[in-house]
Amino acid sequence: LDSVPSKAINEYREKVVDIELTYNPSIENNLSIIWPLGCPDYVQKVFEDLNLNNIRIMQRVLWTQTYFADHIKEHYPHLSRALNYKATVLTVLYHGYSNSFSLEEVLSTHYYTLLMTGDEDKKKRFEVLKTLEYFPEELHRALEDYFTNGFVDYAPYEEMLTRKNEQYRLNNVAELHRAIWAKYHTGFVTPQDVFIKEQIDFMNRRFDDLGIRDIAETISFIKQLDPEQKLDELLDRAIDRFVEKLDNVDYLDSHSLHMKPDIVAKIQERLSRKTKDYPIAKLFNALAGSNGWNPRDIQHMKRFTEEDYYNWITTETELDVPSLVGEFLSRFATNEDARQVIANIRTALDKIKVRSALDRCRVEYLIERTKK
Repeated sequence: LDSVPSKAINEYREKVVDIELTYNPSIENNLSIIWPLGCPDYVQKVFEDLNLNNIRIMQRVLWTQTYFADHIKEHYPHLSRALNYKATVLTVLYHGYSNSFSLEEVLSTHYYTLLMTGDEDKKKRFEVLKTLEYFPEELHRALEDYFTNGFVDYAPYEEMLTRKNEQYRLNNVAELHRAIWAKYHTGFVTPQDVFIKEQIDFMNRRFDDLGIRDIAETISFIKQLDPEQKLDELLDRAIDRFVEKLDNVDYLDSHSLHMKPDIVAKIQERLSRKTKDYPIAKLFNALAGSNGWNPRDIQHMKRFTEEDYYNWITTETELDVPSLVGEFLSRFATNEDARQVIANIRTALDKIKVRSALDRCRVEYLIERTKK
């Protein structure tokens, strides 16, 4: 109403108004209208945290969730809850706060940066992002397509959705494992035998989804509780799988695992065996056959004995052995890590040159070339 009728009504209210009705439902009441079978807790929390009681925005949240529901559940089931939450947040920001910022601004603003900025106007304008502890991520781009186009072409997002689905699947596994550990950390109710059984059953059931540290730490604690438990085979399988997946036999990284020395020692022993199968020819090519080289390959070379080098030098027929060996000795002459490798190679060459006068000349020529 404009000012004149409004003033008149207020002046003669008692004479013209018989009943005044006020409709002021709570946030919970409005949510129950949109979700009559029960509103998800995370949806209710978003509206309550923002003190936002707009039933039209609540309806838009449900529409957004419904649009994605079938496709996500069928192809990326572990993403369902996460995507529903992100759909809730982004729908609220897009439809409820468009007067404060654009969708593109939302998709490029991390709430933590707002804590660091000295721009008070920006802090105030984006206060809602701080309340929600919002940060942009890849999933939001699919939601952006829905808001701006009314539909989503999933093809460009398949790789990202598959990767995210696996991440959330593993997060769910970790959460289940933490729930078992909580029976030790947070109370005195669960008996030891029940706790041990649940841990062992979980490791066997979820073996492919658990990392080496999870399994090693769990087994170590169980053995501490009950030394009679037979878990060596399970630990060996975990170590073998870990070593098998290591790229380039990168055993140096075993020191960063933060596990007990006996576990690290087992890993290094398995890596030593794996290195034996790593061809010397490939290492020489990598270290002396090109301009670039990986320092970690030197560590692999240290695993071979003088006998290994002797056998390779005297049997290799596909490569220019004198050139590769000579270049290696020259390139790494002052490399501290290569000192033992060079000593083993020189010992192998000493054995070779006493085989015949021809071999002596070969070795001497090779050594002479390293001095140039």
